Amino acid sequence: MTTSRVAGVLGILGVVLVFAGNALTSLPDAPDPGAPAAEYTRWLTEHPPGNAFWTGAYVEVLGFVAFLFFFPALWGVLRRAQGEWDWLAVAALGIGMVATAVKLASGPIAVVVYDRAPANLSADTQAALLESNGWSFVLTFALDGAFLLAVGSLILTTRVLPRWLGWTALPFGVVGLLSVLGGLDGPPAILLYFLWVVLVSVVLILPERRRAAA
Repeated sequence: MTTSRVAGVLGILGVVLVFAGNALTSLPDAPDPGAPAAEYTRWLTEHPPGNAFWTGAYVEVLGFVAFLFFFPALWGVLRRAQGEWDWLAVAALGIGMVATAVKLASGPIAVVVYDRAPANLSADTQAALLESNGWSFVLTFALDGAFLLAVGSLILTTRVLPRWLGWTALPFGVVGLLSVLGGLDGPPAILLYFLWVVLVSVVLILPERRRAAA
């Protein structure tokens, strides 16, 4: 299997696992950001995480681990664009890895609450940890946006991949950067990021001849 197809398979696998895991870990009636701390205690008491939740958390972690391999594989494709713009391929690799690391690091912040609350943590601590997890995820919207801007610029400059992928990545990247301004109530820009990953993954899986014509 070529590096391109490996990247494509890993990208789709990562997205599928993250979405599947997130669906399992989504508890109903979650408090809105900024809700009184007591609301978090009530919510956790009424909706304690069960086996499905913990299974989903593990599946989601596997999805982000797949991304840790996806970005180097994608870099293996992008680095074929030699010349003065090849630094953008390195930037895309670095930003993608950092964004994934932040996503993985934010998980334990919330896991502490689900594992120990409501009996062993105060309401204020529960709220602070859960919203800290949310803010960490919001930070990744900007990182995802920066990744898309870097890879989109490289594609348009070098045509290492079909140019429509570059034109798609740029506005998606801008939305990612701007969505951070909305904070916890901002639009889920990560959906555009995942959509682009799926698009580029499908293209990478295609045979070389069909990819060039895409």
